[in-house]
Amino acid sequence: MQKEIIFTFYNTNHVIAAVEVLIKGDVPVKVMSIPSAISAGCGLCLRVMPENLTRAFEAFAGNQVAVQQVFFTEGGQYTAI
Repeated sequence: MQKEIIFTFYNTNHVIAAVEVLIKGDVPVKVMSIPSAISAGCGLCLRVMPENLTRAFEAFAGNQVAVQQVFFTEGGQYTAI
């Protein structure tokens, strides 16, 4: 089963800013709709692989990106971290 990290944001402007920061930091990222199991955010979220979690947090912290919530997902189960 694939393990992923999901980031939610307060609005789409934050999503766009976060994507730009991650791309500049060479962190692979995908934009997707928030899964129905998660009731948070603006409707969009970002997905990164667990091995890139630390790099993503470092990129966000260095650029003042406001993340709403972070989830670990595996096999359709979502756990807030």
